[in-house]
Amino acid sequence: MSQIFSHFIAGLEMVILVVMAYDRYVAICKPLHYSTVMSLHRCMWLVVAAWTVGFVHAMSQIVVIVQLPFCGPREIDSFFCDRPLVINLACMDSHKLKVLMNVYCGVVAIHALSSC
Repeated sequence: MSQIFSHFIAGLEMVILVVMAYDRYVAICKPLHYSTVMSLHRCMWLVVAAWTVGFVHAMSQIVVIVQLPFCGPREIDSFFCDRPLVINLACMDSHKLKVLMNVYCGVVAIHALSSC
């Protein structure tokens, strides 16, 4: 669960960095329109969007991991329950799943950066 929490925080942080960049853009490029562009309603919407993206990113990771077929030992030789280590415990070929999960994390990061 701690890994999922870190995915939540990472998704939230990516969107908040984009929001901060947008805020600085408006403040520098349109200083006279700042109070109308960055209204309280828009700021609240941006915060809700950040929390939603973080939550959806974390829940999509946990939904995939929970549905894996586990058999054999369920012990990880690590202090931190990292996502790839949990995927290695599954009774299936996990290479494609690892690649898919890493590509998904990359897509979230690239999408957040491209929306600047």
